[in-house]
Amino acid sequence: MNARQSESVAGPARGFPAVSLMAVALSCALPVVAVSSQSYWIDEALTALKAAQPSLAGWWQQMVSEKMSDLQMPLYMAYAWAWAQLFGTGEWALRAANLPWFIGGLLAFALSFRGADRMLAASVGGLSSFAWFYLDEARPYAMQIGVSLGLVASLRFLDGGGGTGQRKACWAWAFCAGVAMLAGSSLLGFLWSGAALAVAAAVLGRARVVEVCKAARFAGLTLVVWLVGLAVYYVWTMRLGARASAMGTTNLQNACFVGYELLGFGGLGPGRLEIRESGLAVFRAHWLPLALYGGLAGILLGAGVVSLWRQDRRRLLWVGVVILATAACLLVAGWAMHFRVLGRHCAPAQAGIVLLLVTGAAAAMRQRDWWLRLAVCGFLLASAGSCLSARFAPRHLKDDYRATAAHARAALGAGQSVWWSADPHGAAFYGLPVSESEAAPGKAITLLNRPVDAVGALPLPDMAVCSKPDLYDVHGAVARRLAEAGWQPATNFPAFKVWKRAGANGGSPASDSQPGRISVP
Repeated sequence: MNARQSESVAGPARGFPAVSLMAVALSCALPVVAVSSQSYWIDEALTALKAAQPSLAGWWQQMVSEKMSDLQMPLYMAYAWAWAQLFGTGEWALRAANLPWFIGGLLAFALSFRGADRMLAASVGGLSSFAWFYLDEARPYAMQIGVSLGLVASLRFLDGGGGTGQRKACWAWAFCAGVAMLAGSSLLGFLWSGAALAVAAAVLGRARVVEVCKAARFAGLTLVVWLVGLAVYYVWTMRLGARASAMGTTNLQNACFVGYELLGFGGLGPGRLEIRESGLAVFRAHWLPLALYGGLAGILLGAGVVSLWRQDRRRLLWVGVVILATAACLLVAGWAMHFRVLGRHCAPAQAGIVLLLVTGAAAAMRQRDWWLRLAVCGFLLASAGSCLSARFAPRHLKDDYRATAAHARAALGAGQSVWWSADPHGAAFYGLPVSESEAAPGKAITLLNRPVDAVGALPLPDMAVCSKPDLYDVHGAVARRLAEAGWQPATNFPAFKVWKRAGANGGSPASDSQPGRISVP
């Protein structure tokens, strides 16, 4: 380890100064602000339905019967179920299950630095709009980010010497535990756990790897057994037919959007529903904040690359190759298997970006050039704006299954018939009875991608609820039938349109003609 590294890597504890207390406070407080009680969207409803099962046997039965990607998230789904038994399946409560993972990882990461750099690490890591998006989602991605930050911290301590004897063994155990949790969080997490092991080999070098393995032989053996067991499990799930949705594919735009999300642009840009509906054109209205943020982030990333290049260029290259190769494998697999790869599928890579930004910010703050320090302050302010926008701006509201299901329930209660062209799991969690059969009184009829002839043969309902036609009306059958009948959208909710006959009265107690009616606490 050279002199530059010794300035930033934490060594044995020498008191706990005020700056460290401030770093701890930031690490604990910032993630809590990210969690909301908005309605669950599609994937979160799947998590909530399983977490709501009263028994572990019921949880497992639903996991297996659905044969969806949740079956390939064993550790996270088991954790969500256990958390729900203690705290319930309310939106805020279930999303708060992310906090222990992320806060723990961010704390370890921040404390792996020295002095004022701890504040920088806590601020940059805690003000990532990418992390804020997934802290506010009952899925495994915030867990993966937190675990990955903890892995980076473990490697930093081990690379810095890690102490001797028991202390070194403790950090080796921490690293092995992090790899095990990342591998168990999801099938893609298993792939990223392999990348973590490759990064560890590149960072520590052969001699240090042998030294660490000798210090924690049992940890390494336990990890190998765990990984082999998980590999067998994941192969079994694939043979069973479990996989993510095939509604979409991976292309160049997806690859660019992965970088856009991971680098923290998301909160300053358009909402995901806007992008889905209007494409790249919606970015024009946000070009100025995006350009300013991109410039500031580019300065810090560049400074980070220069700093690490001067320390050990060979190691930097190998780590970069491992991370980029893993992401490239995912993108190719997504293209070949018609699976849409997004930023969340590369969530563990966020830890590397945060490390690069912190390294660049620390290097900039040690320079005499005032504009570099101003760039660091500007980046932190822009990051805070991106996070707060992601959390509170109406354009970033989630699919409002809660309000829409209530609206449809009210219509059923008034004796009206309802078509439901949206996710049935979201309807189920929010108490809307649905059926595929039109001969089911008191239930909404689900029209999941039915062909044009099948929809044309159905009698028109009193109300039609439609969401994301590229997922639930791929043939355009519902849209065509409603257009031919002259129907118009009477009520909008985020990601939803509620259609009624032209001139028909809203009639439902939950009626509201304004979009985005749900308030975000």
